[in-house]
Amino acid sequence: NRKKKWKDVMKKILLFAYTKVNLGDNLFIYLLLKKYPNVDFYIHVVEKEYEEVYNNFTNLHYIYEKRDINQINIEKFDAYLYVGGSIFMESKYGMHEMKEFNKFIKKCKEHNKKFFYMSCNFGPYKTQEYLKLAKENFSLCDGICFRDKKSYNIFKDIPTVSYAPDMAFTFEIDRKKYRKEEKTIGISVISLENREKLKYLELQYNDFIKRIIIKFAKRGY
Repeated sequence: NRKKKWKDVMKKILLFAYTKVNLGDNLFIYLLLKKYPNVDFYIHVVEKEYEEVYNNFTNLHYIYEKRDINQINIEKFDAYLYVGGSIFMESKYGMHEMKEFNKFIKKCKEHNKKFFYMSCNFGPYKTQEYLKLAKENFSLCDGICFRDKKSYNIFKDIPTVSYAPDMAFTFEIDRKKYRKEEKTIGISVISLENREKLKYLELQYNDFIKRIIIKFAKRGY
């Protein structure tokens, strides 16, 4: 009666992830799809163009509707996995989502369905209420793997909590295939439009990025 590995019994997994074509989050999903080709992953998306990111994979399936965990038929999937980085930042929305997932994970347990978090970090947080909710959440789930030791140390007394370096760091680059171009600069940008505390800086931020590009373009980069 040897125990089967989770990938042998969980063939249909619903993914919770950031689906706005973001490199780091895209890498998380890419690595999962590559490592578990015999597992069918499902994900809620709004924009059709998101399909283009993973068009070489047949084990990712799209649900074209806005994600509402209250509407999910729990019996439809074998397990649930939330993969993401900074998914536990305290805010009005963050507090709401923590409460919603607490209720959802309780439903998963009632139906004997597994729920996991992967490659995330905790914070920043401001209140003990949010911290208490998080502890309840992580105690309920079947496993949570933090990508930083600071987060891990806050919750390490919870049996389901573990630590491993950021999942994206496991991505292997074929250095023979990709040649480094001389005098090039990579610029990583974020959108401030939906960031409540930063969106007032959007014009200044975009102007700053523009000035950096012009500065180095004039230097031949």
